[in-house]
Amino acid sequence: MSKEYREKAIKWFERSKKENDIFIKFILYYISFEILTKIRNLDKYTLNEDIEGEFFKIVDSNILENLKSILDERPLINMLKSSKVVRLNDIYDFQNILRFVNYGRNNLFHRDKSLDIERDKMVVNFGSQILEKLIESIINEK
Repeated sequence: MSKEYREKAIKWFERSKKENDIFIKFILYYISFEILTKIRNLDKYTLNEDIEGEFFKIVDSNILENLKSILDERPLINMLKSSKVVRLNDIYDFQNILRFVNYGRNNLFHRDKSLDIERDKMVVNFGSQILEKLIESIINEK
C-alpha cells in the first residue's frame, strides 16, 4: 500500500509545481509532505540525517538567509500554542526550518489567516520553497 500512497504523493507534488496561487501551492505541497512522512514513519519535526543532508545540498541558501533575516526581526508564532515561536539560529538549523513549515501549516489551517496579509503570504511563499526541496529530498533518499 505504501507504493500506491507514494505515487499519490508524487502526483500531488507534481501538481503543486504547476500551481500559481502560492496558498494553493503550499497546501498541495503540504499534502504531499504529509503523505510521504506518514508512509515512511518520519517525524515531521526531525525527518532524518540523510534527508537533512540531501535538503542542504539542493536548497538555495539565499532562501534560508532571507528567511532567517525575517525571523530575526519577527519570529513566527505557533498560533495553536502562542508561547512557541520559531526563528533560525543559522541557515543550517534544520529543526527550526521544519518547525517553520509546520507552524505555518498550523497557523494557516487552524487560525484566522488571510490571502491579503503580507506576513501570511511570506510564510506560505517561503514554506512552499522549503517544502519543494524537502519533498525532493524525501523522494530521492535511498
